[in-house]
Amino acid sequence: MHVIRENDLVLFYDGKRRKYVRTVRVGDRLETDLGYIDMQAAIGKEVGSTVSTSKGVRFYLLKPTLTDLIFTFRRPTQVIYPKDAGLILLEADIRPGMKVVEVGTGSGFLTAILSEYVGPEGRVYTYEYRREFLLAAKRNLSRHGLGSNVEFKLKDATRGIDERDVDVVVIDIADPWNVLRHAWEALKPSGRFASFSPTYNQVEKTCIEASKVGFIMLHTFEVLVRDIISDETRTRPASRMIAHTGFVTVGRKAVPPEES
Repeated sequence: MHVIRENDLVLFYDGKRRKYVRTVRVGDRLETDLGYIDMQAAIGKEVGSTVSTSKGVRFYLLKPTLTDLIFTFRRPTQVIYPKDAGLILLEADIRPGMKVVEVGTGSGFLTAILSEYVGPEGRVYTYEYRREFLLAAKRNLSRHGLGSNVEFKLKDATRGIDERDVDVVVIDIADPWNVLRHAWEALKPSGRFASFSPTYNQVEKTCIEASKVGFIMLHTFEVLVRDIISDETRTRPASRMIAHTGFVTVGRKAVPPEES
């Protein structure tokens, strides 16, 4: 049995659509339009149990997932959604213990995901040339105790990547083709890159440059996600969906023929 203690992160869920991630502290309140919850009421409760608001509305007390946490991040930039991040993790074969370079920290959405997947034995080096974005990402991760294996670098990666012998380079900037040569130099032989771009023109430039640099097995994907509503009265697609957010292009580093 997992009992909630003070300073635990808890997801408060009303059973319908309202979700709030909060750190439980004595004396704090969660204010909602359905009434407030005294945080002390959650302490000592079992995860999965419920607590009621001042208006008698019941909220479930759940352990937040990584997805729950990243959607509480402050977002000064566009982010890579979980649907695209999942494809990047699989196609780039990101595993525990790996060294991963991220180009374009942004709000830290993907940074947090990469950090969790490479684990304590792995390392993430994330590049961002805009100081305000880098600071925002640092705050987002540290607020939830994430990113102890992340090195934040205030640097324009189109001018070079410091690391060598890395497993994967993930790129989320407007001109990914300008960092591909540096990515090739940073990667191990057969290492992978994954690039996220919202337009066809960006994908075209990326693929052309990737071939010139020495990447092979280039593939570009798009992921569309639609929820399904299912209850005792109906089962049908939801009216809204997360459609186009961007394209994911992946490739592998090959040794030039004259060197092999």
